[in-house]
Amino acid sequence: MRKCPELRSYDSICELNCNTSVGSTYFYGLSQCCQNIQRLNIVNIDISPNDGIVKLIEVRKNLKYFEYLHSSNLNVISSIIENCGGRLKKILFRPYDLKEIRRDFKNSNTLNFIRKVYENCPLIEYLSIVLLPSKEHFNEFEKLLKICKNLKYLWLGKLSINRIESLEEITENGGTLLKIFINSAPTNLKELRFFEEFKFSLENLEEFLGKWKGCPFSILTCDSLYESEDYKKLIDKYKNNGIIKEFRYEIDYRELINSFIVL
Repeated sequence: MRKCPELRSYDSICELNCNTSVGSTYFYGLSQCCQNIQRLNIVNIDISPNDGIVKLIEVRKNLKYFEYLHSSNLNVISSIIENCGGRLKKILFRPYDLKEIRRDFKNSNTLNFIRKVYENCPLIEYLSIVLLPSKEHFNEFEKLLKICKNLKYLWLGKLSINRIESLEEITENGGTLLKIFINSAPTNLKELRFFEEFKFSLENLEEFLGKWKGCPFSILTCDSLYESEDYKKLIDKYKNNGIIKEFRYEIDYRELINSFIVL
C-alpha cells in the first residue's frame, strides 16, 4: 500500500516527545509511519494501560534511547524493556523517581527488572538500577554484569528492607558487591555512582581497586564516609597509579543523579 504524502513526512522523525494522555490509537498510527525514531521520551500521566506505546517501541528498528518519566511501575517498565528489540542503550531514573521507587518497588519487581535488562538489553551502556541486599539480588546483578559487556556508566541504589540494617551488615553487603565487581564487571566500565546505603570498608575497597583490570574509571558518591583522611589517602594512591580517574563527593544526591542523566 502506498503511503499518502502526509504520512511520508513522518518518516524523517528521529525524536519523539509525548505523554500517556494520548490514546492508544495515536501510538498505533505512529508505529506504522515513524520508522526512524532513535530517541523516545514519554511522560506518564495516566495509570491506565496503553498498549499503543508498547507497539510503538516493539516495531522500532533504530531506537537507542528511551525515557519513561514519572512512573515506578516495574510491570510497565519491564514490558517496555522486553519489547525494545535489544537496542536500548540507556535506562535511567531521575531524582523525583527515587521516592516512588523506594515506596513501590517490591522484592519480586526489582528482580524482574534486573532480569529483563540482561535478557533484553545486551547493548546497554547507561544504567540506573536498585538492589535489595539479598543473595538472590546480588546473583542476578552479577549475571547482568557478565552479560551486558558494553556497560560504561552505572548508578547504583539500594532499597530498604523491612528492618534497620546494622553498620556491620551494610559493610558486609558492600564487600559482597565489590567482590562481584572484581569477578564480573565489564572492563568498559567508566563510572560508578552510589548512595550512602552502600558502605565499603577500607580493606574491601583496596582489594577491589588493587584487582581492577578495566580502564581507569570514576567513582561518585554522596556518602561523606569517603571524605575521611584514611579513605582520601587510599583514593589518592589509586589516582596516582591511574586506576581511579576521578573520585567526587556530592552533598546533594539529586545532583549525583541529575548530572548522570545528561551524560
